[in-house]
Amino acid sequence: STIAAQRAADDNIELIITADIGIRDQAAVSLATTHNVDVLICDHHLPPGSDVPQGAVVLCPPQKDCDYPNPHLAACGVSLKLAQAMLCEHPRFEQIFNSMLKLAAIGTVADMVPLTTAENRAIVTLGLRELNEARHGAGLDALLQAANAKRGQIDEGTIGYQIGPRINAAGRMADAKIVVEMLNCRQPQQARELAKRVDTMNRERKAVQEKLSKQALEQISEPAPPFVLVAGKESDGWHRGVVGIVASRIMRSIDSSSE
Repeated sequence: STIAAQRAADDNIELIITADIGIRDQAAVSLATTHNVDVLICDHHLPPGSDVPQGAVVLCPPQKDCDYPNPHLAACGVSLKLAQAMLCEHPRFEQIFNSMLKLAAIGTVADMVPLTTAENRAIVTLGLRELNEARHGAGLDALLQAANAKRGQIDEGTIGYQIGPRINAAGRMADAKIVVEMLNCRQPQQARELAKRVDTMNRERKAVQEKLSKQALEQISEPAPPFVLVAGKESDGWHRGVVGIVASRIMRSIDSSSE
């Protein structure tokens, strides 16, 4: 956002690196570069025909004239490739890269990008191997325990239905920074406390989702009209972090009832 770009300029930051954001933020990039702040964008959200921000270095496989063979990388995959290029000569590269594959696999599955490409399948396959066989830091270990993800049994379904929702819940219900804090935590007890908070947020997200879905469906007449509009105030519990999920559930409910 322009606020973040201005803050970077005020703090004499020389480089901004984005992950999963920025590809359509022309104003923020322009503001940053005007103040001599370099911008490197790692993203994958680019509608057909859209232009990338001028003045930034853009890593985004779907962009025009990009010949990278995998246009379906999730943003975590794009970030992984950047890290791979930067760390390829590090003496502990293999160990570091294998560790990063764990989060890249989680992000690739949770972001629901196509697994029809060899690279995406490789990221998930190798990441799952690390999740099932390698040692983890205190934060990731606490998350896996909170998600009841058992070593040796973690697969795509475990990520999609147990791990991913807990990570997403923090951003939907409160602040995603708690997930970063948890994953960076090296103290097992503190990590477990943070994972417990994330787990609580996920239960709250489920409860709000169920409540809003019920309220929204009650507003729709039967048979459902071709165009449906439901609404509610955030002060009445219509949490902005959950309404998108509710909208998808309403759409599926209407489609199934019309079959």
